[in-house]
Amino acid sequence: MTSMTEMISKMKYDLTALLLKNNINFGAGEIANNLIENNVLVLPCKVGDMVYMIMPSGGIRSLTIEGIDIEVGEETKITCMATYELEGKTCYAQIQYYKFGKTVFLTKEEAEHKQEGDAENE
Repeated sequence: MTSMTEMISKMKYDLTALLLKNNINFGAGEIANNLIENNVLVLPCKVGDMVYMIMPSGGIRSLTIEGIDIEVGEETKITCMATYELEGKTCYAQIQYYKFGKTVFLTKEEAEHKQEGDAENE
């Protein structure tokens, strides 16, 4: 089964090849951003969304997505930039796309469910 990341990577590669073949020469990152902004490429979250990360210490931290970066190369990397509050200070985090559904979730309930399931399997 092909993963979402692999499908996205192939779509970007094919689109970039098509554009270059037709002498349309703007950056691949610009292409990817345009696809996202126009809902051609749908990511699990968008700027402004709240996501929930299971911390190694066992807690769940809420983070706000501040930006999404797509790096196109041999491997396509999608990184969400996020902020969170800790002891009255704003902190920054980078979340790799592949962590969604593993340690990062769209709802607190999903994170709690995953955390409970992992605890039961220990």
